[in-house]
Amino acid sequence: MKTSQLIVFLLLFTGTVSMAQTKSLITPDQRLYDIYEKDFVDNLVEKNLNLLVYYNLFLTESFDVIELPADKQESLKLYTSLEVAVDAKLTDLNVLNYNLELKDDEESFYRWGNSNTILRFKSGRDFNELYNEARRTYGLISQNN
Repeated sequence: MKTSQLIVFLLLFTGTVSMAQTKSLITPDQRLYDIYEKDFVDNLVEKNLNLLVYYNLFLTESFDVIELPADKQESLKLYTSLEVAVDAKLTDLNVLNYNLELKDDEESFYRWGNSNTILRFKSGRDFNELYNEARRTYGLISQNN
């Protein structure tokens, strides 16, 4: 009986240590604090690492930047333009500031202000694959999911 109790204790302890290690690996992207209150972000760290990983990944990996060459710039008017300050830098972009219409099965495109820069957002399906891979990496879901 004591052996089984010890095994259960060790399993629970190992799981707790593992989750604590995972928490220390996942830190909130600072841009989350621009959108959400500190208490909300802190709560993600403590209680919802899956959502924290989702937000972090969305801020950093949900889109690619494309500079349109001069011969393609006539197509710029086809893209919805994101409102940005004249002196805004792409490196400071917080995509959570925008009400983006992203599609499940295809990429979405937005123009960065009035520039020749296009933001190509991954499809929902492609982003979810990336998200699930990140959760596997952090041990939030099993390798089989």
